Amino acid sequence: VVAGSNGHLVRWSVTDGWQDLGTLPTGNSAVGYGITADGNTIVGAGNGFQGQRALMWTAETGIVDLNTYLPLHGVDTTGWQLTYARAISADGRSISGEGFHNGLNRGWLVTGLGTGTTPGCSADFNGSGSLTVQDIFDFLAAYFAGCP
Repeated sequence: VVAGSNGHLVRWSVTDGWQDLGTLPTGNSAVGYGITADGNTIVGAGNGFQGQRALMWTAETGIVDLNTYLPLHGVDTTGWQLTYARAISADGRSISGEGFHNGLNRGWLVTGLGTGTTPGCSADFNGSGSLTVQDIFDFLAAYFAGCP
Protein backbone atom coordinates (compact mmCIF):
# COMPACT_ATOMS: atom_id res chain seq x y z
CA VAL A 1 0.00 0.00 0.00
CA VAL A 2 1.29 3.48 -0.84
CA ALA A 3 -0.35 6.79 -0.06
CA GLY A 4 0.17 10.32 1.12
CA SER A 5 -0.46 11.16 4.75
CA ASN A 6 -0.10 14.57 6.38
CA GLY A 7 1.86 15.69 3.34
CA HIS A 8 4.33 12.79 3.48
CA LEU A 9 4.78 9.72 1.33
CA VAL A 10 4.00 6.60 3.38
CA ARG A 11 4.27 2.85 2.81
CA TRP A 12 2.71 -0.09 4.62
CA SER A 13 3.85 -3.68 4.56
CA VAL A 14 3.06 -6.75 6.64
CA THR A 15 6.65 -6.99 7.88
CA ASP A 16 7.36 -3.28 8.52
CA GLY A 17 3.91 -1.78 9.19
CA TRP A 18 3.54 1.93 8.37
CA GLN A 19 6.65 3.80 7.27
CA ASP A 20 6.83 7.59 6.89
CA LEU A 21 9.04 8.09 3.82
CA GLY A 22 8.97 11.89 3.96
CA THR A 23 9.09 14.41 1.12
CA LEU A 24 11.63 15.76 -1.34
CA PRO A 25 14.47 17.43 0.60
CA THR A 26 13.14 20.94 -0.12
CA GLY A 27 9.45 20.03 -0.21
CA ASN A 28 6.54 19.84 2.18
CA SER A 29 4.23 17.34 0.48
CA ALA A 30 4.46 14.08 -1.45
CA VAL A 31 2.05 11.45 -2.73
CA GLY A 32 2.62 8.02 -4.27
CA TYR A 33 0.88 6.82 -7.42
CA GLY A 34 2.70 3.61 -8.32
CA ILE A 35 4.63 0.79 -6.69
CA THR A 36 6.60 -2.21 -7.98
CA ALA A 37 5.38 -5.74 -7.36
CA ASP A 38 7.99 -6.26 -4.63
CA GLY A 39 6.99 -2.98 -2.94
CA ASN A 40 10.54 -1.67 -2.97
CA THR A 41 10.20 1.17 -5.49
CA ILE A 42 7.51 3.86 -5.34
CA VAL A 43 6.87 6.71 -7.78
CA GLY A 44 4.72 9.78 -7.33
CA ALA A 45 4.89 13.54 -7.06
CA GLY A 46 5.79 16.19 -4.57
CA ASN A 47 6.65 19.82 -4.35
CA GLY A 48 10.15 21.19 -4.02
CA PHE A 49 11.82 24.55 -4.31
CA GLN A 50 11.37 24.27 -8.11
CA GLY A 51 7.63 23.52 -7.92
CA GLN A 52 5.80 20.26 -8.66
CA ARG A 53 8.24 17.40 -9.33
CA ALA A 54 7.99 13.71 -10.28
CA LEU A 55 9.64 11.59 -7.59
CA MET A 56 10.82 8.08 -6.83
CA TRP A 57 11.58 6.32 -3.53
CA THR A 58 13.71 3.27 -2.81
CA ALA A 59 15.27 2.26 0.49
CA GLU A 60 18.69 2.84 -1.09
CA THR A 61 18.05 6.33 -2.49
CA GLY A 62 15.27 7.69 -0.29
CA ILE A 63 13.02 10.15 -2.15
CA VAL A 64 14.65 11.57 -5.29
CA ASP A 65 13.52 14.07 -7.91
CA LEU A 66 13.28 12.19 -11.23
CA ASN A 67 14.31 15.40 -13.04
CA THR A 68 17.71 14.98 -11.39
CA TYR A 69 17.89 11.19 -11.01
CA LEU A 70 17.05 10.09 -14.57
CA PRO A 71 19.73 12.18 -16.36
CA LEU A 72 22.34 10.75 -13.97
CA HIS A 73 21.29 7.30 -15.20
CA GLY A 74 21.49 7.98 -18.94
CA VAL A 75 18.00 9.33 -19.69
CA ASP A 76 17.93 12.47 -21.88
CA THR A 77 15.38 14.84 -20.32
CA THR A 78 16.33 17.89 -22.40
CA GLY A 79 13.35 20.26 -22.63
CA TRP A 80 11.36 18.33 -20.00
CA GLN A 81 10.04 19.20 -16.56
CA LEU A 82 8.67 15.95 -15.11
CA THR A 83 5.86 16.89 -12.71
CA TYR A 84 4.14 13.56 -11.96
CA ALA A 85 5.28 9.93 -12.04
CA ARG A 86 1.91 8.17 -12.28
CA ALA A 87 2.93 4.52 -12.71
CA ILE A 88 5.84 2.10 -12.53
CA SER A 89 5.89 -1.38 -14.05
CA ALA A 90 5.76 -4.39 -11.75
CA ASP A 91 9.46 -5.07 -12.40
CA GLY A 92 10.56 -1.42 -12.07
CA ARG A 93 11.89 -1.21 -15.64
CA SER A 94 9.39 1.44 -16.89
CA ILE A 95 7.99 4.64 -15.39
CA SER A 96 5.29 6.87 -16.92
CA GLY A 97 3.85 10.21 -15.97
CA GLU A 98 3.06 13.78 -16.92
CA GLY A 99 5.13 16.86 -17.38
CA PHE A 100 5.97 19.76 -19.64
CA HIS A 101 8.05 19.42 -22.79
CA ASN A 102 9.21 22.79 -24.06
CA GLY A 103 6.34 24.36 -22.13
CA LEU A 104 3.59 22.05 -23.43
CA ASN A 105 1.79 19.58 -21.13
CA ARG A 106 2.68 16.05 -22.25
CA GLY A 107 2.79 12.45 -21.09
CA TRP A 108 6.12 10.67 -20.81
CA LEU A 109 7.41 7.11 -20.60
CA VAL A 110 10.89 5.93 -19.62
CA THR A 111 11.77 2.30 -20.36
CA GLY A 112 14.84 0.15 -19.96
CA LEU A 113 15.56 1.04 -16.36
CA GLY A 114 17.17 -1.49 -14.01
CA THR A 115 15.15 -4.29 -12.55
CA GLY A 116 13.30 -4.56 -9.25
CA THR A 117 14.82 -2.46 -6.50
CA THR A 118 17.70 -1.16 -8.59
CA PRO A 119 16.31 1.40 -11.08
CA GLY A 120 19.06 2.54 -13.41
CA CYS A 121 21.25 -0.53 -12.83
CA SER A 122 22.21 -1.73 -16.29
CA ALA A 123 24.34 -4.74 -15.28
CA ASP A 124 21.38 -7.06 -16.01
CA PHE A 125 21.38 -5.77 -19.57
CA ASN A 126 18.96 -8.33 -21.02
CA GLY A 127 16.53 -8.12 -18.08
CA SER A 128 16.73 -11.83 -17.31
CA GLY A 129 16.76 -11.22 -13.56
CA SER A 130 20.28 -12.55 -13.08
CA LEU A 131 23.78 -11.42 -13.99
CA THR A 132 25.45 -13.72 -16.49
CA VAL A 133 28.06 -13.51 -19.22
CA GLN A 134 25.10 -13.32 -21.66
CA ASP A 135 24.51 -9.74 -20.40
CA ILE A 136 27.96 -8.83 -21.76
CA PHE A 137 27.30 -10.42 -25.14
CA ASP A 138 23.87 -8.77 -25.40
CA PHE A 139 25.35 -5.38 -24.50
CA LEU A 140 28.10 -5.73 -27.12
CA ALA A 141 25.57 -6.81 -29.76
CA ALA A 142 23.43 -3.74 -29.03
CA TYR A 143 26.48 -1.47 -28.98
CA PHE A 144 27.78 -2.65 -32.36
CA ALA A 145 24.27 -2.42 -33.81
CA GLY A 146 24.21 1.28 -32.82
CA CYS A 147 21.37 0.95 -30.30
CA PRO A 148 21.30 3.81 -27.80
